[in-house]
Parts: sequence; structure tokens; C-alpha cells
Amino acid sequence: MTLSRWALGLAVTLSFVGPLSAHDLRTGKHMGFPPRPSDMDRRLAQLIPADLDQQTRAELKGVLDRAKVWPQNKELMVCFLSGTPKARARVAAAALEWTKYVNLRLNFGDMENPKTCSGDNSEQIKVDFKPDGYWSYVGVESLQFAHSLNLEGFGTDAPPQDEEEFRGLVLHEFGHALGFEHEHQSPAAKCDTEFDAAQVSAWAKRMGWSAADVKTNLDRLQPSTTLEYSRYDTKSIMHYSLPEQFFHDGKSNRCWVPPNHVLSDGDKEFAASIYPASVAGLGPGIKAASPPPSEGGEETFRAELQRSFATLLSKAGVKSARVKALTRRFGHRVKVLRNGPAKS
Repeated sequence: MTLSRWALGLAVTLSFVGPLSAHDLRTGKHMGFPPRPSDMDRRLAQLIPADLDQQTRAELKGVLDRAKVWPQNKELMVCFLSGTPKARARVAAAALEWTKYVNLRLNFGDMENPKTCSGDNSEQIKVDFKPDGYWSYVGVESLQFAHSLNLEGFGTDAPPQDEEEFRGLVLHEFGHALGFEHEHQSPAAKCDTEFDAAQVSAWAKRMGWSAADVKTNLDRLQPSTTLEYSRYDTKSIMHYSLPEQFFHDGKSNRCWVPPNHVLSDGDKEFAASIYPASVAGLGPGIKAASPPPSEGGEETFRAELQRSFATLLSKAGVKSARVKALTRRFGHRVKVLRNGPAKS
């Protein structure tokens, strides 16, 4: 099973000869991040009491991450803010690979001329080709933004310089849009223990990364009840090809991998475990540590999240009145997150 988790978008941009694979950090002048973080994600995180132990905080973060999962069997409308019909069609054709392994559907409209965004934020995933990198918001976080996924430099009729890298980039960013995290940050990988701190710091300075950027995009994630961490998948589409100078032993290090351009078997099995579908050839699949979102409807799913949140607070010794107040606010904010901003 791949250890991709609920996601945060990281992106790579070149300021010279054309785009580079989003998950190859070995070259490039600067990085592209979403233009602003999700305010609702920040407000949800504020509901986790700072005085709790690290394990409980990690488990509560797992509940928050779970809130970003798309409803089961949902059709996601995908639109474009710019780009030629040929450019859009290339992106749509590549992204559809994910739908072989999940019960979600990506609706691009006419596959030869995918739809232009309506402007009323009614679509779930909104793609543009602006010169600010490769990135995507996480799952339902996309509902909060009029521009939710970016693929710099691919909006023209000109074919990609490297078709294989282009497909890998699209799969990686749409993996984030579906809710999957970076593999090199897996708790099972422990790649952050392999880094040469001085080299990483020097590289980050050259790339214009802050200490917070490094922590967010390279540090190991905290385990949570969201997933079962059983195997580190070096072939995952969500694994970055990290610069060899990050490691004392360069390319010999277990966390150094060449760029991955296709979905690994682990990616397919993990995606099918989160959005269960009957997928031929995958065998029994791999069961998530916590069940996928309920098929009993959106209200049932939100109620399950609230119960999980309240249970963890109570087990941690939080007083009953405070549990009720925090859980009530949690429920309201999750509803806003999953419904998206009110339509005008």
C-alpha cells in the first residue's frame, strides 16, 4: 500500500527551458505553492487544543484530514480557466487514469474541448496554467477557491517536451486534488532522518524556501488513525525525486528515487481503499486503517466526524463542556469546508 496521505500541494517551476516534472526537486530556480493557504483548514486546526499530548493531536489531525475526502461515488466537475482545447484535452486524458481505481468520476465535458469554468465556482476542480508553478489544493479544499489546481507552461498547443514527465506531473497534482499526500513524508519512510541538514538548508535558501516551507514539505508526517502505515512505496506517483545532495550517500540512499511517471500498484490499491470500487486485477486490495467515508450520505459522514472528534477529546481528559463547544464549532466548520463558499 502506498503511504500517500491527505494532501497539501507542493509544486516545482522552472524559469528556463520549459516545465519539469512536479515531483522532481533536483533542478529548478524556484518552487510554486498555492497562492494562499486554505483559511478553513487553518480554522479547523485551531480547534485542536494546544495542551493535548502529541499522539492525541496527531489523531485529531487525522480526523481533520479525513474531512477533506470527497463524498463516495461523486462526480467531480473539472473546468479550465485558460488553455487551448488541445492543452485541456491532454490534461483531461492524463488525469482520467485515476478513475480506473476509484469510485469518483472526473467530468471534463467534451474530452476534445474540455469546459471553461463558469465563473460561479460551481465546479469542484478549477485548472489554470499560470506562471506560478505546479500545485493543487487538497480534496474538498478545492471548493473554497476559484483557481484550485495549476499546471504552469502546459496551456498551449505545443506538445510537452517530455510526454512521460507531463503525464506524471498531471497524475501527481490530480492525486493531491483527490486528497493524497507526499510519499517521501510518510511516517514509514523516515526520509527526514536521512537528510544532510546543512545541504537541505543551503538548497532551500537558493530556492527561496522558508524554514516553514521545508518543514511542511519535507518533514515526516505524524501518524494518525486515518491510514495504516505498512509499507513505504518508492514507486508512488506521490514521491518526489529529491536532490541527491540532500543525502550523505547521494543516490545510494534509500530515499533517493528517480522521477516516477506512472501510478504504482501501491497508488492504485491505496486509492481503491479510500474510494472503494470493484477494480479488476487489484486482488483483495488493502484496507484503510479507518473506514472510508460513509455511503450513508453527507450528513451521516459529518456526524461520524463529529463523533470521532468528540471521542478523542473526551479520552484525552478534556472537560465535557469544552468537548461540546469544540465539537459544535468543528461540525459547523466542516460543513462550510465541504459545502464550499455560498454561491452568489
